[in-house]
Amino acid sequence: NAACQFATFEPEIARGGLRDTARDRDSVGDIMSAKRSDSSRASLVRGEHKGWDDRWEHGSYESERESADWNPRDRQLSKHVASCQQPPQQQVSPLPTYGWEAPSWSDSVDRSGMAEMCQYVQRLEAEKRDLQDQTNLLREQDARQRLQLSAAAARIEMLQSSLQHSMAASEAHREEKDSALHQQVLERDRIGSLVALLEEAQTKYAETERARQHAIYMLSALQASAAEVSAQRILTPLGGGGDDTFASSQGPGRRGSRNGVSVSRQGSQDDMSLALGERIEKYRREMELLRQTLELKDEQAAEKQRVAVEAALRSAFLDHRSALENLKLEYELRLSEWRHEEALRSKETEAAMDEDRYSIRLETRHALQRAQIEQRVSYLQAQAALSTSSGYANHHHHGESDFSFGTLDEVLVRMQLEQLRMRRFDALRRVILIRQSKLEQMSKDLFCRWRIQTTNIRILKLNAVLHMHRIVSHLGLRKKRSYFNDWKGQARLLSVHSYQNHALRCWNRMLAAERICHVLHQRVVKREAVLFSRWRLASVRMAASSTPSPASTGDSMSARGGTSGDGVSDTLQAAASGTETSGTADVQSLQDEIKKLHEQLAASKGEAWRYKRQLLKQFL
Repeated sequence: NAACQFATFEPEIARGGLRDTARDRDSVGDIMSAKRSDSSRASLVRGEHKGWDDRWEHGSYESERESADWNPRDRQLSKHVASCQQPPQQQVSPLPTYGWEAPSWSDSVDRSGMAEMCQYVQRLEAEKRDLQDQTNLLREQDARQRLQLSAAAARIEMLQSSLQHSMAASEAHREEKDSALHQQVLERDRIGSLVALLEEAQTKYAETERARQHAIYMLSALQASAAEVSAQRILTPLGGGGDDTFASSQGPGRRGSRNGVSVSRQGSQDDMSLALGERIEKYRREMELLRQTLELKDEQAAEKQRVAVEAALRSAFLDHRSALENLKLEYELRLSEWRHEEALRSKETEAAMDEDRYSIRLETRHALQRAQIEQRVSYLQAQAALSTSSGYANHHHHGESDFSFGTLDEVLVRMQLEQLRMRRFDALRRVILIRQSKLEQMSKDLFCRWRIQTTNIRILKLNAVLHMHRIVSHLGLRKKRSYFNDWKGQARLLSVHSYQNHALRCWNRMLAAERICHVLHQRVVKREAVLFSRWRLASVRMAASSTPSPASTGDSMSARGGTSGDGVSDTLQAAASGTETSGTADVQSLQDEIKKLHEQLAASKGEAWRYKRQLLKQFL
C-alpha cells in the first residue's frame, strides 16, 4: 500500500520538484553567470597543473621529496606549497631577500623558479577562491534541496492525510450503503415472509375448501346411506312376517335358529344405524353451524353494504334537498323583494291617482262655481241693461225670446250632464289603466315563473354536467396517480438495480485486484523457488565437480572436472543472466500491474464520485 501511494504521488512530487528546480535554476543563473569568468580561469589553472595535483593527491610528492635527487628548486617550491597549505587567516611569510651578488647560472635558475613558483602560488590561491565559491554555491544548493525535500515531505504528508480522509469518507459512504442494502435485504426478507404467509393462508383456505367439499360429499353419502337404512328398516317387518310363517310351517327348531340370526343382524344394523345417525347428526349440526355462520357473514356484509348505500343515498338526498330548499328560499326571497317593490310602486301609483282624482275634482268644482258666478253676474248685468234700455218694452211686447230662468236651468243641466260624462270617462280611463296594470303584473309574474323554471332546468343540467366532469376528472386523477405510483416504483427499482450493479462492479474490481495480487505473489514465489532450485542444482554440481577423484582416473577426472567446471560456470552465468532478465521482466510486469490497478482505482473513485453527484442532484 505504501508503494502504491508513493507511486500515486510520485508524479506530483516530480512536478513540484521540477517547479522548485526551475525556480532555483533561475536564481542560480545570475550567480553562475558572474562566476563563469573565474571558473574559466580556474579550469585553465586546473588544466595546466593537473599532473601536479594528481601527483600531490596520490602521495608521490612525498616520495619525491624524500628521494635523493631532490634539487633546491623543488625544496623552495615545497616550502612555498607548505606555506600555501596554512589557513587563510595566516599571512604568507615573505620571501627572503638576498644580497647583491654577481649573476650566475644558479641564481638565474632560482629566480626563474621563484617566478614560476609565485605564479603557481597565485594560481593556487585563485583556484582556492574558486573552490570556496563553488563550495558555497554547493552549500546553497544543498540547503535549497533540503528545503525542497522538506516541502515535498510536507506535501506528501498533506496528500496522505487527504487520501486518508477521502478513504475514511468512502468507507463511511460504503458503510451507509451497506446499511441501506442491509435494510433493503431485511425488507425483502420481510416481504418474502409475508408472501410465504399469504401463500400458506391460501393453501389453508384451499384445504378448508376441499375439506368442506369433502364434508358435503360425505354428508350426502351419509344421507343416502341413511335413506337406504331407513328404507330397509321400513321393509324389514314385512320380510320378517313371511319368514316367521315359513318357519312355523317348517318346524320349531329351524325357526328358533333363524330367529336368533335375525335378532343378531337386527342388533348390528341398529348399532350401525345409530352410529350413522349420530355421525349424520354431527355433520348436520356442523354444516348447519357453518351455513348459519356463512349466512350471518353474508347478512352482515349485506347489512353493511345496505347501510352504506342508505347513508350515501340519504346524504345525497339531504344534499339535494338542502340545495333545492336553498334555491327555493333564494327565489322566494327574490320574489318577496320584487312583490314588496311592486306593492310600494302600486301604492305610489294609487296615491298619485288619488291625488290626481282629488285635484281634478277640486278643479272641476271650482270651475263650475266660477262658471255659475260668471253666468249669474252676466245675467244680472244683462237684465239691468235691458231694463234701462228703451226698446225692452217694445221687444217684450212683441213676444221676442230673451234670457230667462228656464234657459239658465237648461244650461246648468247640460253642464251637469257634461260633468257627469267627464267623470264617467275618467272612471273608465282609470279602470282601463288598472286592468292594464294587472295584466302587466300577471304577465310579469308568468315571465318570472318561466324564467325561474328555465334557470332551474339550466342549473340542474349544469350540475349534472359538472358532476360528470368531476367524476371524469376524478377518474383521470386516479389513473394519473396509479401511473405515477407505477413510475415511482419502477424508478425506485431502477435506482436500486443501478446501485446494486454499481456495487457489484466495485466488488468485482476489488476481487480482480485481489486476484491479480494473489497471482503476482504466486508468480514471485514460484520464480523464487525456481531460482532457488537452479542455484541449489548449480551448487550441487559445483560441489560434485570440486570433489577429488582416485589416482587411477586422475587425469581423466581432472579433464572431466575442467570441462564440468566450465559447464558449471556457463550454467551459473546463464542462470545469473536468466535471473536478471526474469527480475527485470517481473519488475516491468509488476509496474504494469500496479499502473493498471491505479487506473482501475481512479476509475472506481471517479464512478463513485459521479454516482454521489447524481444522488445529490436527484435528492436536491
